Amino acid sequence: MAEPAPTTKRHIAGADEKHLERLDRRHYSGHTRIAFGAMCGLVLLLAVGMTLWLLVSTGPTVVAERFVELAASGKADRAYVETSSIGLRQRMSLEQFMDLLNQLHLYGVKTVTWTVNHKDPDRANVLGQVVLDSGATETLAMSFIEEFDDWKVDDLGLVLPR
Repeated sequence: MAEPAPTTKRHIAGADEKHLERLDRRHYSGHTRIAFGAMCGLVLLLAVGMTLWLLVSTGPTVVAERFVELAASGKADRAYVETSSIGLRQRMSLEQFMDLLNQLHLYGVKTVTWTVNHKDPDRANVLGQVVLDSGATETLAMSFIEEFDDWKVDDLGLVLPR
């Protein structure tokens, strides 16, 4: 039995086949849109997560910056009321607080660079490299506590060189 010869005629698609091809294209383009939407959603979720992480991780340093800014501009009473914790205000009167700021030389601060040393959900420790107006450099250690969804200074002092 002889094998049939290959056909050289081209098959012309009928109306039904063209309709199926169009449906196929729509089906796959729908999948492409879904994949693209999912990718955009993932990127958006990642961006929001990073933003929240940055806000949470820099919270104590923002308060530390405000604290030093108020102290350096001679507004120790505002630093005492606005940025210190309830516990710090119970342990220390405003006069004692102002004496501490004077001992720490926080009235003559030129610049400060902050690093978060340790952070828990409701407590944080921050170190600041303080450059004074005189040119001297000190290391300021500050402890923070979260009170009513705000970070507050709970303790502060200079880190002595070893």
